[in-house]
Amino acid sequence: MRDLTVLQKFCKERDVMCKILSQSDAAKASTCKQMCDSFLQLVHQNTCDGECLAKKAQLAEKVWGIMQASKGAPRSQKHKLLGAILGIVMAASSLGSLVRPSSSHAQPFVPHQVFSTLPPPSTRDVLPKQSDLYKAHVANATAARIVQDRRYEWTLKHPEQFKAMLKREGYQPEATKAMLERRRPLDFPTQAEYDEFRDDVDDARRTIMNRYKLDSLRFVHQGSSVAGYSSNPKKGGLRLPDGSFDPNIPNYLYNKALGSDTDLRVASDDALGLLRVAEARLREGQDVNFKTGGGRETLVEPDDATKFFPELKPLIDKWAPRLGKLQVTIDTKPADANFEPNPWDMEIKERSPGRVQATDRESPGSA
Repeated sequence: MRDLTVLQKFCKERDVMCKILSQSDAAKASTCKQMCDSFLQLVHQNTCDGECLAKKAQLAEKVWGIMQASKGAPRSQKHKLLGAILGIVMAASSLGSLVRPSSSHAQPFVPHQVFSTLPPPSTRDVLPKQSDLYKAHVANATAARIVQDRRYEWTLKHPEQFKAMLKREGYQPEATKAMLERRRPLDFPTQAEYDEFRDDVDDARRTIMNRYKLDSLRFVHQGSSVAGYSSNPKKGGLRLPDGSFDPNIPNYLYNKALGSDTDLRVASDDALGLLRVAEARLREGQDVNFKTGGGRETLVEPDDATKFFPELKPLIDKWAPRLGKLQVTIDTKPADANFEPNPWDMEIKERSPGRVQATDRESPGSA
């Protein structure tokens, strides 16, 4: 099911990338389409032998070349190109044999054998910002995404080890099962409490949509309470017996007592509606701070979330004390790919009366 989802996302991004390229270079657009079509053939292969891996390596190098060639493109086009390229690399990752592009060679990812059978130790370690490991696995956006995908893959391939890690952290089997099945994150001790939270999210959603006439508003629950571990590449990872470092082990687990917080992401694909909100804030003289760098300039900082959407204040005021900390980030760019929920996230969809809606995302606890 997950492969189909990734494939659909890839096909959509392929069309976007080729359309952008055709505006400036028809020949390059044609080459792009041929490359993408070749990759789709690889996607349909059930197995991947040495020749298949070699083709993926060649694809990764070509994708890397397109990204380098796009450096002179306008900012808006460059952002879309980068997102599309990353989608191709992610699609390769979903097939279980990601090849990391480099100038000379590419190597498939192989999990460390020691921790393919034993639950690895938990950690609260964070990579120092100036360290070589940080530069290799966090500072580079493509490398960081690779770590995130591999951590998620690890939980799918080693569900019993992952459950043992959570049990060692103090979580009861019922709470772990609910989290793995994406029914209830770890930051909510009971289903009734999570249902109450979702009702309050629905109230905030309806209030905002009605007040600004928005066509849509999405809330996504993110962070370690949803997945059980932190997907942030700078958190966790494991120093192996041979002295090397494996960033792909998801061992920085959710722990409210140790400072883990609750994260929500909010966005809308209604461009005109978002413009109305921004104009309202300007008229009021609100100074809203946005994140900086890394193509994240459309994200409103959590500290300023209630400046952009004051209607979120009742939700945050009520639940922040109960959850320890509630961080809400708002993406103001319509239909921004950066907001699309990851497989390890959980979108909070509007509840049907009297029942909780299940998600269809694959999780370590799904059959």
